[in-house]
Amino acid sequence: MPNTYKKRGQIRCSAAFADADGDVLDPDVVVFVYRPPDGARTELTYGVDAGVVRDSEGNYHIDLDVDVSGDWAYGFYATGTGRSGNETSFHVEIAQVL
Repeated sequence: MPNTYKKRGQIRCSAAFADADGDVLDPDVVVFVYRPPDGARTELTYGVDAGVVRDSEGNYHIDLDVDVSGDWAYGFYATGTGRSGNETSFHVEIAQVL
């Protein structure tokens, strides 16, 4: 069962990148991709799009406004050095008082 959040909230999506030995690294390119339940796929790239933030070596996040009820999917992937990817999903429900 995916995590559940309230509509009109904001969630932090994060990723940590490491090499095969577990040593943290900054990939050549870090991309965040998301799909709200009623919309098309959106892709944001670190260093190009302001929303993707590097917290420290190998650690990135984005704060995503969740303004549509339903199932959302998102993931981070990297190309070049540190090539990898991972995705997950969460559910947004209508807030009772907002």
